[in-house]
Amino acid sequence: MTSVGAVIVTWNSGAIVERACAALLGGERAPDRLVVVDNASTDPESLASLARLPRVVERLDAGRNLGFCGANNLGVAALGEVDHVLLCNPDAIVTPSFLAGALEHLERHPEVGALGPRLVQLDLATGLPSGRVDSVGIRQTPWGQFVDRGQGQPDDGRHGSAPFPTVAVCAAAAVYRRVALESAALPDGSVFDEGFFMYKEDIDLSLRVRRAGWA
Repeated sequence: MTSVGAVIVTWNSGAIVERACAALLGGERAPDRLVVVDNASTDPESLASLARLPRVVERLDAGRNLGFCGANNLGVAALGEVDHVLLCNPDAIVTPSFLAGALEHLERHPEVGALGPRLVQLDLATGLPSGRVDSVGIRQTPWGQFVDRGQGQPDDGRHGSAPFPTVAVCAAAAVYRRVALESAALPDGSVFDEGFFMYKEDIDLSLRVRRAGWA
């Protein structure tokens, strides 16, 4: 059976990480390993939330704030030899069918090295989808800027439901083949370039995955 490991990076993320972990573990296909890397949170609510995570969740303390890139590099390395890697933000609540569908798509399309879902903005006050798109992949404008496709638009089906090629996937929730990450790794073996700290690192990774020959 194909194995998958998931990494969630937290930093003063409050109690939302509990819901993120519960969604992953309660899905039609749960990850075989779930690693939460904490970037030295200090907020009492966040620390209490981390302490309440199920025992099946593996917690890593980064010791200091390594940023999104450094903490994810730490988490991916900790997963070991899984077939696929899921990166998920603490405020990204996956649907029950997400991971199963993602793995099915990768099985049917061996040329795909990375994929992402339609991301819908979450209303943190209610814990429900806001009805607005956050990202359906990342595109490049004619003047070279990389932007999230559909961001802020109504989630009314205008972007369709069938998978389509994209310049980059948003690492707020994305699944990567382990071999694709290895083929696109930096000289020191890292997945993300830690010079970014956070933001736009997912674009850099996606471009390296594409240069390595993956869709």
